[in-house]
Amino acid sequence: MDAGKRLALKCKKIISTIRDSEIVSSLEWEFSLLTDAITENKVVLSLVLLYTTLTAFLIYIGHLAWQALFITKEATVQGSKGLTELGPFGDFFGGVTNPVIGAIGFIALTITIIMQTKQNNETAKQNFESSFYNLLNLQNNIIENLEFNESRARLSFTKFLTENSKVLYPCATYSKSVKIKKSSAYIFYKNFNSESNDRFGHYFRNLYRILKMIDDSKYAYETKKNLARVLRAQLSMDELTVLFLNCLPGICDEGEFASLLIEYQMLEHLSIQRHGAESITRKNFRNTEFIMGGKIRVSCQEISRYLSMDTKRYSYKTTSGAFGRNTSNDLKLLKLCLWANDEATK
Repeated sequence: MDAGKRLALKCKKIISTIRDSEIVSSLEWEFSLLTDAITENKVVLSLVLLYTTLTAFLIYIGHLAWQALFITKEATVQGSKGLTELGPFGDFFGGVTNPVIGAIGFIALTITIIMQTKQNNETAKQNFESSFYNLLNLQNNIIENLEFNESRARLSFTKFLTENSKVLYPCATYSKSVKIKKSSAYIFYKNFNSESNDRFGHYFRNLYRILKMIDDSKYAYETKKNLARVLRAQLSMDELTVLFLNCLPGICDEGEFASLLIEYQMLEHLSIQRHGAESITRKNFRNTEFIMGGKIRVSCQEISRYLSMDTKRYSYKTTSGAFGRNTSNDLKLLKLCLWANDEATK
């Protein structure tokens, strides 16, 4: 029998021995553990178990091959011929093990990348949450240190609104034929913000910073809205009222702050009702004034700044914008009038 045939018989013997041995059931058990570990997200344990299993398997194959080639009587008698046959067996063994080792390396690299990505995402999430709640704490500290004419904290906003009520909520009644573009509240607050920005300026700048951080995050939109709701829940009615004035055009910026209020419906809990007994109609809605938060009187044009147009699916219906799901009937009537007017002018 020539060397090639003897090598073929020995390889068959190795394969038969492997099939008949308990190593197969052992491997099945270890791969079962591997599957469970991956399912439970135990990536490190999975990698170690995979490496150990395949290494043990390769060692076992090498051991059987050694026995088949050199420990048998035939191998002992023929001695030097067994050494000659080691070359072909090495080629066979290398051809089997090299792909396996390569696969192990690929799996290890893939798992490492997945682990690193997951760790980076988790770190970024933790950093964002830490920054977000630190800014919330800073906002609360700013509120505690606010002061307006001997009133402190949130009462500063209340004091500002009541002390300037004659301008913010004038008693004069205008005819519906008079079109009011800028309310006295808007004009007064614009001057106040320009001359006394140190009163509330830092409060609104930090509020804007929090909203901007939420908007710039990589979270899904629903998650962003939930974070904005956490912020919104801390705002009192008087804070919302002054916030409405602060973000009107030409007061604090070029509209960036107002856009964030619209995007995250920050004025949803601000009370809105028309001024006067006359109902809102398509004929008079542009001349209708509204009472915001029960303490300021503003024009239709000013409240419309916080509404938005829904351009999805080719629909241009006016939405509640910054007012979200506000239940004000007067707001609903205003939206209907604006939408009807837009439809009529197309």
